[in-house]
Amino acid sequence: MNSPAEFDVLRGSASLTPLSELGTIVVTGADRADFLARVLPGDVKAQKTGTMLYTFLLTSKGKILSDLWISKMPETVVIHTFAGTKEIVREQLSKYTVVSDATLKDESDVYFNALLYGERAESVLSDLGFDPIGTSEIVTAAADGVEIWVRRGFWFDGAYLLTVRTEHADRLRAAFTAKGATIRDFGDLERFRICEGVPRFEKDLINDVIPNETNVFTKAVSLTKGCFIGQEIVARIHYRGHTNRQLVKLVVSGEASFDTPAQIVDREGKKAGIVTSVADYPGAEDRPALGFIAREHLEGKSELFVVTPSGKATITLAP
Repeated sequence: MNSPAEFDVLRGSASLTPLSELGTIVVTGADRADFLARVLPGDVKAQKTGTMLYTFLLTSKGKILSDLWISKMPETVVIHTFAGTKEIVREQLSKYTVVSDATLKDESDVYFNALLYGERAESVLSDLGFDPIGTSEIVTAAADGVEIWVRRGFWFDGAYLLTVRTEHADRLRAAFTAKGATIRDFGDLERFRICEGVPRFEKDLINDVIPNETNVFTKAVSLTKGCFIGQEIVARIHYRGHTNRQLVKLVVSGEASFDTPAQIVDREGKKAGIVTSVADYPGAEDRPALGFIAREHLEGKSELFVVTPSGKATITLAP
């Protein structure tokens, strides 16, 4: 995907991107859901079996350690997180299993995951015999003789996480491409998620970020569920204060290129935010981006820039 026009084509099609970067942790034991409900800000206790929940793992000071997708299955809880934070997640959660009947096991090598996305994704699933799937719903069915777990709403609204045992990865690819899905690499998916305004941990949700500063706060945090690690800070800011910055969709204009994260400044050269992700298209004048903007500049009236050795890039808030 090398241009905004190609993004429109991708959005209107069905794309399949293998997620080798995704880690899988399986939790077993009678207390598997209860201990997670005590630790995580998402309402795992109220979560129904057969559904997926997006949430965070926080420090005691409310900083994001990782984002997580929690799948509540009949006999297990499956945690998906990107591989860069998988060990941190397993180690941190294991600390809270000491007095609980819960065991965490890394099964990333057991399963192959791929993301199906684009406007024709549902049509491809239908052609393979799947009934319509509700948001956050998890279904299991066979396609081409292979058992597939399908989770709707992974990362993007309307995207589907497909999971099979690793030995069946090639058969999954073959089944979906035969019905019109196009294999895309992670770079295409990365540009797609930036265009959609979806943050990624280690790019946008970096370790000094608190949930209140993100654009997925209401999706990932329940302030009515009861206690969780980091609750005091998160709740205090929500009810009594405000954040000094906010993660928003941006547009980068001009030919100057830069690596992220990149400092944003105002006309006087004062720090005004950070660009965390840019969907770079060769030769494009305007490029979709994500970043944190200081509170006083969120109305979009300020002139903001990233200054590089090759010139200035203008930063504006996306419509």
